[in-house]
Amino acid sequence: MKNKKSSFQIGNQFNGYGDKIYLKADPVEILPISQADIKLMPDYSQFTLYATGSNPIVLNPKNINLTVNSMLGAVPALSQVTLIKENDNNRYIANYNVTTCGFTDASYSIIRNKNNSDEKKEMLEYFAVTKQSNLIIREDRSINAKALGEVAPGKAFNVITLNGKIVRLDDEDDPKKPKWVKATDGIVEGWVSETYIREDKKRIINLSSYGLNQEIEIRVTFKNETQYSRKRTPSKSWFIVGKGDYGYSCRKVDGRWCVAVGPAIFDYIYPKGGGCEADDIKPFSKFIKVNLQHMVTGNMITEEFCICDIKAHTFNQYPYNKEDRSSRLLQKFGDGYFESKDVKKVDIRVGVRNGLIQTGIRYVNAENSLVVAKTLNGDIDNIDFSIFEFCGNSMADEKKFKEYELISIETNYEKNTLGKRFSYSTGKEIVEDN
Repeated sequence: MKNKKSSFQIGNQFNGYGDKIYLKADPVEILPISQADIKLMPDYSQFTLYATGSNPIVLNPKNINLTVNSMLGAVPALSQVTLIKENDNNRYIANYNVTTCGFTDASYSIIRNKNNSDEKKEMLEYFAVTKQSNLIIREDRSINAKALGEVAPGKAFNVITLNGKIVRLDDEDDPKKPKWVKATDGIVEGWVSETYIREDKKRIINLSSYGLNQEIEIRVTFKNETQYSRKRTPSKSWFIVGKGDYGYSCRKVDGRWCVAVGPAIFDYIYPKGGGCEADDIKPFSKFIKVNLQHMVTGNMITEEFCICDIKAHTFNQYPYNKEDRSSRLLQKFGDGYFESKDVKKVDIRVGVRNGLIQTGIRYVNAENSLVVAKTLNGDIDNIDFSIFEFCGNSMADEKKFKEYELISIETNYEKNTLGKRFSYSTGKEIVEDN
């Protein structure tokens, strides 16, 4: 130390010194702020559920379990929801940060407009299921409204959706009448009756989902009070050969066996009052796949069939409800057309859907002389629980198919047969003269 100054030396190359400095401050008194002037930030966590339309279960897709990931097809996840308040009108602007894990089912709608007023407009592909005439696109939701355009049976067009929902309106004059939906053929935009449209996508009928892999009992009570009962498992008794009076061996269409099926196989919302007419098949894709499992080895195979005919005796109740009867058939045949001469009633397990299995009960308005349960020496001839009837009296694969159980049916996976009909006698396309 020299002259009250310090010094240091580094490597004989750098010297320095400094003065001692003292810091002083006056005491300051801090008074508490009034709590009346403090406003807490509102809790906006509830807006997360409104934004998704459902409860998200994961916010970090990187750490999600793979098993859970495979089950999430309809659950969107949000990692962030930002709400900004506008000072002038007390409104909130919402922005969403969505994690989709690489997939989404459009179960939510993302709106990023400042005023939150624009709607997300999308299209769903449908096809027309009218039989003889074209589907009319109308200016308003009424059969009397101006026709803007038309769609041929089996032809695709688009149904309009807003925010993931079909634009659908009821008939105000009669709520029981079919709903009208907004649609476009790519040129005009208008309204079509929901009765005559079906969503154009592949469908899978799992027999277990309908309880058709379990034993089902059908009990027939005759008018003389005698009873008959039959039990079978439809998935194992899934086909028959030649119950219709075909008079020839089974045919193929493009390498696919020609079959008859109940209407619910190709039309997932076939009406109870349907007549099971040949033209009912016309708008639909005729090619279907069946997934079969060997009843001994468990091996799976896939076969392809072509729908050529309709099984009308696939209804699930008798006697009929009077309101289901067609006035056209009443005028043509009278009340006796809807009543069996021999059968009083038929009991089937609750839940067996119309149009899937052979029950022996005719669709109410099908034009077939046999109402229910043909009797042969006290037996029932046409209650066989079958789903497919091969169109012919003999078939090369009959022995092979008896070794397999039916697991599922895939429909509308190909669109190249839309609008076509095939003959079950020849296996060839029916060409109609216009």
